[in-house]
Amino acid sequence: MCKPDATTTFEIRPAQPEDTPFLQAIENDAAERFRAIAEVHFCVALPARDFDEHRCARDEGVALVQSRQIGFLLLIPLDGRVHILEIAVAFEHQGRGYGRALIAAAENWAVRKGYEEMTLTTFRDVPWNAPFYARLGFEAFEVEQDRPKFRALIAEEVAAGVHGAPRVAMRKTLPLQIESGLPFVIRPERASEFLTIHEFIRKAFETAHYAEGDEQDFVDERRRTDTYVPELALLLEAGDRIVAHLMLTRISISTASGPLPILLLACVAVDAEHRNRGVGSVFIERALRRAATLGHAAVILLGDPAYYRRIGFVSSELFGVSSENGVEARYVQMRELTPGARAGVSGSIKLPS
Repeated sequence: MCKPDATTTFEIRPAQPEDTPFLQAIENDAAERFRAIAEVHFCVALPARDFDEHRCARDEGVALVQSRQIGFLLLIPLDGRVHILEIAVAFEHQGRGYGRALIAAAENWAVRKGYEEMTLTTFRDVPWNAPFYARLGFEAFEVEQDRPKFRALIAEEVAAGVHGAPRVAMRKTLPLQIESGLPFVIRPERASEFLTIHEFIRKAFETAHYAEGDEQDFVDERRRTDTYVPELALLLEAGDRIVAHLMLTRISISTASGPLPILLLACVAVDAEHRNRGVGSVFIERALRRAATLGHAAVILLGDPAYYRRIGFVSSELFGVSSENGVEARYVQMRELTPGARAGVSGSIKLPS
């Protein structure tokens, strides 16, 4: 009889609070495999992830379960990326593809949420650890100063005794998947492309549902000011063809204690052929993740609330921010990139015309 495998049994689902004791039991059982290697035998005695860690994954990232007897994965946001905090498959079910299936489900979730990179830490020399993840496309890397939360997590691992054998941080660049199924690349614009981009934006807004007609000139003007952030003026390409363009630039909320910097999202241009195929929303999500990684806390825009609500924007008035331009409140939309970063802030903002 053939062994059951992850492709034919046990649907992967989000974890619930009542699953936690069962998942802790799976983690303890999975650790039994470490008994076979003297260098990592100590892992058998390490405690399982606690209730707070499971709750954090459910609330801030995602916790995935492949039945209460098979395996689970905890995924959390970390420094603008997404991190596998824990993955465990019960001892008797290891080697059947369940781990691969859980990671694939986690990657699909992360892509839908706009994350560009997935990370993890693991044992360097254990065959089913780093070599396994390398086969799935993960690469070892040094965790630099620009990832303070990741560095803190490693420090916590050291303090907990997890680094009793050589460990390594690994990362994987996630594919950009859009409903059309076409391969896309996102990158910053180049100065040599400004004229091409000007024409692309003009043509894109000629057939847009709503347009002022001068969007391309607005983009040109923002580049000439100190509001321009080159890393956040982005192109979406399919091959050598521009499919979409957007720009996030600096702007400030006027508050009683002085100006509060945030970002302005403006002139999201998608060519007519790729509209209504999920291109715009995925592009925006990726751009916002990049902005968060660069340390920006919030984004504001002027746009259709029905559309932007789907990607997490709400009326700026819910943050206590009003427009100085006399624009109807519901069209001024705002989204935090760091939860709670603008809590308790109130003021007004003058949107560029």
